[in-house]
Amino acid sequence: MKTRSFLMTTLCSLMLGMSFTNCAEDIEDQFGPMPEEEVKQRFGYVLNEGLWGANNANISGFVYNVNSNEINALGDLYKKENLVQMGDVANGMVEEDNKIYVVLNSSKYVGKLDLHCKEEARYTIPTSEGEPRCIDVEDDFLYVTHYGGQVSKINVKDMTLA
Repeated sequence: MKTRSFLMTTLCSLMLGMSFTNCAEDIEDQFGPMPEEEVKQRFGYVLNEGLWGANNANISGFVYNVNSNEINALGDLYKKENLVQMGDVANGMVEEDNKIYVVLNSSKYVGKLDLHCKEEARYTIPTSEGEPRCIDVEDDFLYVTHYGGQVSKINVKDMTLA
């Protein structure tokens, strides 16, 4: 029984650890090298789904200081940058080429954000495509799955169907 509990704990820890996105290199690429005293910090995003019907999905940020072992929460980055709520039921987020792409199920859109979470463009999902669920990116295209099995291919450059 103890072995099973240990294996389950280890598996959950690995899954949690893999769910964080380390964007320190991306931020350095965009803003130049970090000062020496900041090299020991790591930045990450957390996509918060929110409650269905509450229009409260968001992206939180955090900074982990390796030297002091402290985590500082940065709150709702999307709302700080755009001055509005992100939408209803965020289901997925990917980062590629210094851009963040999010899919919102009940709000029926895919958003393109910069690394500060400022929205640059969006693709609104037509009712005929159904509600979006998951998102992935490869070769300048977003692949968005929908309930019912449909997959949309969206060009990341202009956020239009390919």
